[in-house]
Amino acid sequence: MGTVEVPFGSGAALASGGAGKASVVWGDELFAERSICFNRDLAIASAALSAAAYNTHGAGEDGEAFGAAANLYTALVNMGFDAGTISFYNYPGGMLPGGAPGAYYYDHGADTAGYAFARKRIEAGGEAFDLVAIVVRGTSGDEWYSNFNVGRDGGGRHEGFGTAAANLLNSFETFMAENADAAYKTKILVTGHSRGAAVANLAAADLTSGFTFAARDNIYAYTFATPNTAKAPSNPLEKFLYMNIFNFINAGDFIPYLPLSAPGWDYLKYGRTFAFPAKGVSGDHEPKFTESVSDNYKALTGRNLAAFGGIGAVQSMTELMHGIAATDLEYYNMIYSNGSEEFSTYDFFYAVSGLLANSDNFAFNNISGILLMSSHEQFSPMMRLLLSNLINGSTINAHEPETYIAWMQSVDLGDLVSGAHGIHIHIDSPADVYIFDEAGNQAARVAAVRNRTAVESTQSVIEVITNGGVKDIYLLGNGAYEIETVGIDTGTMALNVRSVDLLTGAVLEAAQYRDIEVETDKTIRSGVFGESTISGMRLSVMDGEGNRIADIMPDGSETSPEADTAASPPPSGPVTEGAHEATPDGPPPAAPPETPAASASSPPPPPTAGTPSARPATAETPDSAALPTYVIIPLVSAAAIAACAVAIVLYRRRI
Repeated sequence: MGTVEVPFGSGAALASGGAGKASVVWGDELFAERSICFNRDLAIASAALSAAAYNTHGAGEDGEAFGAAANLYTALVNMGFDAGTISFYNYPGGMLPGGAPGAYYYDHGADTAGYAFARKRIEAGGEAFDLVAIVVRGTSGDEWYSNFNVGRDGGGRHEGFGTAAANLLNSFETFMAENADAAYKTKILVTGHSRGAAVANLAAADLTSGFTFAARDNIYAYTFATPNTAKAPSNPLEKFLYMNIFNFINAGDFIPYLPLSAPGWDYLKYGRTFAFPAKGVSGDHEPKFTESVSDNYKALTGRNLAAFGGIGAVQSMTELMHGIAATDLEYYNMIYSNGSEEFSTYDFFYAVSGLLANSDNFAFNNISGILLMSSHEQFSPMMRLLLSNLINGSTINAHEPETYIAWMQSVDLGDLVSGAHGIHIHIDSPADVYIFDEAGNQAARVAAVRNRTAVESTQSVIEVITNGGVKDIYLLGNGAYEIETVGIDTGTMALNVRSVDLLTGAVLEAAQYRDIEVETDKTIRSGVFGESTISGMRLSVMDGEGNRIADIMPDGSETSPEADTAASPPPSGPVTEGAHEATPDGPPPAAPPETPAASASSPPPPPTAGTPSARPATAETPDSAALPTYVIIPLVSAAAIAACAVAIVLYRRRI
């Protein structure tokens, strides 16, 4: 084995002092083991290939112009693939390094993806094989429309990704007929980032279940920033078929959480999914790896990696999305009205797709429609969140392919997380908030001090976001907690508590209270609860000596504790046991299935009581009520849309 260079950077990366390329370990030995055995060097090489797949125009030493596929072509040649077999699909044409004219092909229709095939001969495990690479490009141009095309029939697969994967496999069949040697068995490497990861995930699943070109043990799939691709399988055994597919996600990257895994959507990924260490999805948190990841990222790009921004933005995105479209069918069929305009959630994202696809021209033709839809009370939070995520450096960094390479260079599989839960507490109230662990120790304090909000927290707390009376507190899911609020003014309180799967965004269990009366010094306390006992959580009014004087019902009314001395009243709101990381059904499985994994919930024991005070709930659904106010200020100005377009230009050029 040796090292080869995989170029992926543009002139901008080189001008920033970055290498614009990765040196990766490469050799036949990477394919000696069965595909279900994780290979770190192969994962790093795959991450680099997925970065090289993006359209990047460059120039040679003599100034000759190269086409958009130049980096990927160079990478595949450096890895020893036969240049005569390298074929590009849906890439802009152009000359390739070495004067090669390039073999370019094109699919037809709206749901396409850019991808490349290449073949080489290898010796693995004492036997000769044909190794075929399938590398899928991330989103380019009008493919943004396809990203939001989930499918109107509520079927088993994301329609945009699924159609692109089907086109790829049709092309692959032709490629194999022209390039495969029947005298040799075949091994296949499949990889991609973002949209490319979604298409690669589906293509790898179909190849695995079909056994047409290679046996499962000879199909190696590594995907990065992988969106959800298909519905959870009805047959629980199906997950075991796809253990050769490894998906890697970053906790601060919201792309892998879409389409939603929440009940009503139920989208997951084929294969096994692993998250990079981060507070809230890992006991170690990311500081153990921060220096290494940052150094690797700087070496690759010449830029500094933004600090981890927390999981709050990701959770807000998934909750808000579920609030405006509770199911994938509602995504298309729930009609909103804003003056003379009627539109669905899909229509909203279709307009945003135009902005993303054409942002170099600022897509001013889409501005009026986006402005009109964005001014609707349900959609202004979504547009503001999209804008804030695109401007936020840590959010953009979290999704970049270079970030995934830097992480893969810094960790091994044992460092990654294959399942994690957290607890999200949303309180809208003129009250100080205290969180205690089951031993009675204070885990968090969010209190008004001299006209500002002071936040104190321990390692049990993932993140705290405040905005006036609104507090969003994210806790590790492996403990038991109590909430206590103490009123600092008169008003009302809305309280939502959720157990959340931090890898899929699915809400596992929830409790919702609204219109609770609050007054100065009024103390409200929850019973002890854990991630699996939230739905039975009790909320009570306490006197100065810590005695229950009233129990609070989900609608905010108060009853005598004698009337209900047992468990607390069952709160309203979604209470769902969510499957963790199962694997969706997809291609007709030819054998018992395999992979994904994760656990639907991990419960801790319950404790007792706390006391908050609040302001009125602003939404009927728990999801919208739980949004922090920093994402619910309406975005209705053309200036803000223009700023969003500028941010998108930067976003597209960096990923």
